[in-house]
Amino acid sequence: MVALTDEQLDEAIRDYDWQDLPKFRDRFEWGGKKGLDAIKERNELEASLLKAVATFNRCEIRYVAERIHKWGFNGVPLPNSCGEPWLENLCALYSALSEPAPLDGTDAFTLLIGALSFERIKLAKVSKWVCFLDQSRFAIFDSRVSLALRHLSIERDGMRCRLLPIVGRRNPTRGWHGDNLRPEGHARSYCLYLRIIHLALKSIRAIEGWRSADVEMALFMKGDETPGDEVRLPLWRSQG
Repeated sequence: MVALTDEQLDEAIRDYDWQDLPKFRDRFEWGGKKGLDAIKERNELEASLLKAVATFNRCEIRYVAERIHKWGFNGVPLPNSCGEPWLENLCALYSALSEPAPLDGTDAFTLLIGALSFERIKLAKVSKWVCFLDQSRFAIFDSRVSLALRHLSIERDGMRCRLLPIVGRRNPTRGWHGDNLRPEGHARSYCLYLRIIHLALKSIRAIEGWRSADVEMALFMKGDETPGDEVRLPLWRSQG
């Protein structure tokens, strides 16, 4: 299994136009709210989750996790697979993520794979639950963000390959179908995505106070497009 170095990632993201992200972030809207009101709602969800995790009240954690799910999926409640085993895994994941260590290669990574292994629980859902634990460290990875980053690529065996998978949109006419990865592959992709976000923060000049989630919100707005007939690069799968 081959991991990309920061130098390789720097080279891969060098030509991406990170400097246009502030204008997209200023346009952020979701759930009928725009701009600062939409960001305020996100911050309130983060505060609620932090309060629940601080006491590790399982009922409260489940309640906030469902609030996050309804926020992210237009009022849809948690799927039936979110029973006690799911909640136990989520609580353990939150406990492991309290350590400010990289996800990859830690107990948190194993638990992240576990979270992605439940029926109807994919990366767009899990990344929302992770993100609101700490928006400075984590970010959501959904269909629109994946489309915004679809041109990030590296060369492998003489072929250009996408760094990150595509997350399928609920309306397939608005984007590409999603890449089919196993839970470990999605977990490694999420770790790689966070590394890219953290490197991007260094590339966005003169933006004080930006968090990982601010980059994500900008990418979310930038990715609200239909790729059309452009060539879809194969996915680099050495990350798992």
